[in-house]
Amino acid sequence: MSVTNRTPLRTATVFMALLVCLVLASSTTATGFDLTAYQKFLDRYVQTDRMIDRFTLNVVDYDLLQKEKDGKASLYKVVLQELDRFNVDKLTSRDEKLAFWINVYNIGAIRMIMEHYPVDSIRSLKISWIGLPWGKKIISVGEREYSLGGIEHDILIGESI
Repeated sequence: MSVTNRTPLRTATVFMALLVCLVLASSTTATGFDLTAYQKFLDRYVQTDRMIDRFTLNVVDYDLLQKEKDGKASLYKVVLQELDRFNVDKLTSRDEKLAFWINVYNIGAIRMIMEHYPVDSIRSLKISWIGLPWGKKIISVGEREYSLGGIEHDILIGESI
C-alpha cells in the first residue's frame, strides 16, 4: 500500500505531510475547477488513518493505482486531462488558488511516483540520478508544464497567489 511493500515506514514518513495536504486540500472547493474526479480519485486510492509501525498515516495505494491507471475509466487519466485543459485564470480568490495548487502539487508527486513505479521514495535514484526530482517537469496545467519545485517556490511560496 506504500510506494513499495519493502519499506512501508520509510515511504509513509516521506509521504505523510504530502497526503495530509492532499486530503485536507481536497475538501476545499474551487469554483473554477471541478473537483469531482479528483475526489473520486482520493476516495479510491488514498487510505486514511492507516496504522503502520504504530503511526497513523494516510497512504496512497500505488499497487492498485498501477493496475488501474491505464484502463478506459481511469480516474488517474481523467484528473490529469482535466488539469491539462484547465484555465487557471478562472480561479479568483487566494484560497481557491492555494487549494488548487496544493492539489496540483500532490497530483504531480503521485505522477512522479507512477512514472517510475515501483520506487521506495520520491527521492529515488530511479527518478533522479541525484535524488532531487523537484526540478523535473511532471504535471501539465492549462497546457503548461510545471515541476514540483516550481509549484512550491514560484507559486505557493512566491508571489503568484
